[in-house]
Amino acid sequence: MQSKYSHRDKILKLIPLKESKIRAGQIIEFRYSGTNIRDKRPLIMVMANGLTDRNVNTDKILLHGINLNYLSNYELDKLFEILSRNIRGQSRELFQDERDERGRYVSPENSITRMAVPGGIGSAAMTVLRPIMQEVYGSIAKPILSKKNAYRKYEIKNITGVKGIKFKLSKAG
Repeated sequence: MQSKYSHRDKILKLIPLKESKIRAGQIIEFRYSGTNIRDKRPLIMVMANGLTDRNVNTDKILLHGINLNYLSNYELDKLFEILSRNIRGQSRELFQDERDERGRYVSPENSITRMAVPGGIGSAAMTVLRPIMQEVYGSIAKPILSKKNAYRKYEIKNITGVKGIKFKLSKAG
């Protein structure tokens, strides 16, 4: 059985979020129900949202992500450190959102943490976003997660109480 870790000490604020507003790169928490569920309150870094990118779905609408509850503090710091390196010539480090999905300013107390990836919706944004997130997981996150089973797919219909997370970021060095 896989170990679970608490990262509650790194959560600065929880901000309510609609399922349709979940974007790749965000860190979120939600309640998850269903049969044989081990983690009923997953803390995940979103890789893809099936509501905005239909190509990641099977016969069900899915949310893909890395469950951070299955990573130790060391592994979590290592993941964030590696994510801060360049991908396709750009840094993908985590930061606090300053704008919402419509480009409106968000006050610092209501910002949530996300990875620097294109955040738009629509087919043009998805054609750019999908390969970046595949690269983030495949060549960057997967080596760290090779001994962990932290990649998860969640059925959107079983998700309630979504909260965007303002996460305490430690500076990689």
